[in-house]
Amino acid sequence: MDWANCIICGKDDGTLKCPATRQDDHVNANDLLNNHAKWHLKCQLKFANTKLQRTQERHQRKRNTGQCGDDTGQRKSKRSSLSEESKCINMCIFCKKAEGVLHMCTTLELDTSLREQATEMQDTDLLATIAGGDLVAIKAKYHKHCMDVFRTRYRSMQRARASHTGCTDEKMTESRVFAEMVSFIESSVEEGVYIFRLADLHNMYEHRLAELGHEKAINKTRLKNKLLVHYPDECQEQSDGKSTLLVFSEGLQKLLKEALESRNFEKDALSMAHVAKVIRKEMFDAEFSQFSGSFNHDCQDSAVPNSLKVLVSMLLYGSNIKNQKFCKHTGMSHCMSTNQVQL
Repeated sequence: MDWANCIICGKDDGTLKCPATRQDDHVNANDLLNNHAKWHLKCQLKFANTKLQRTQERHQRKRNTGQCGDDTGQRKSKRSSLSEESKCINMCIFCKKAEGVLHMCTTLELDTSLREQATEMQDTDLLATIAGGDLVAIKAKYHKHCMDVFRTRYRSMQRARASHTGCTDEKMTESRVFAEMVSFIESSVEEGVYIFRLADLHNMYEHRLAELGHEKAINKTRLKNKLLVHYPDECQEQSDGKSTLLVFSEGLQKLLKEALESRNFEKDALSMAHVAKVIRKEMFDAEFSQFSGSFNHDCQDSAVPNSLKVLVSMLLYGSNIKNQKFCKHTGMSHCMSTNQVQL
């Protein structure tokens, strides 16, 4: 080797640099120092780490974007589904369009919430699009408007579901309270009480609704008409000058006694069959049969259909509205335990 020339290219043209002529604590190659080795600056740059790192990063970016040729060693997929997924990366996961400003999915929380919402709405198109992995890994993108439309659909579905459930529970509760009031009136008539103040019945009705969690104002006239329709021939409306009275005839007492003495077994069986049908329908409803993967703080109460709660409460404490106060305070745990055993 000619140590007077460049040790890299072997030429002596141009300006040569020698580490022996510099004061550098990091130079420790004895051969280079003893022989006064030299090199060109352009030759040194061929081995610079900066250019090597830039080349590697540029090569990696080409591999990720799919612009690199077959010589990159990238393995080709034999499944068409994977190629379709790679196409979805550069388009909106909702509308499947690439026009407009696309936003990247960057958090796993967004991936979790979108999958849960799509599953609840049974959006099979979106579930199939994001089935290739989490949204961050497949670099999923979306339009802000499409995301807003999707979330608006989900909120609308939740409101409709809550409205349907709340309306059903409220109707069931009002029907239960009315049945308890009818039982109270008939028990009182059997004991010889035939006159009832409408104001007392109205207050009793509203108080019982509040105990069951549905506090609302009830129109007195509608409650009165409902009772008169239920007892078309046995009840009359009168007034004592200050308040409205509901007066029952002595014939009602006779009818109740005859109903107890002459039992109609077919009618009883049909009534029990109807009750069982109502409870089974509510038990196997999707709202009670599905499991979301976690237990809420009130899962034990919400998992029991309202109709079954009404039946067990009436079995334990009777159907008289006067006796239902024990169910709320001392007997609620007994009702829940019995309901859970039935389930």
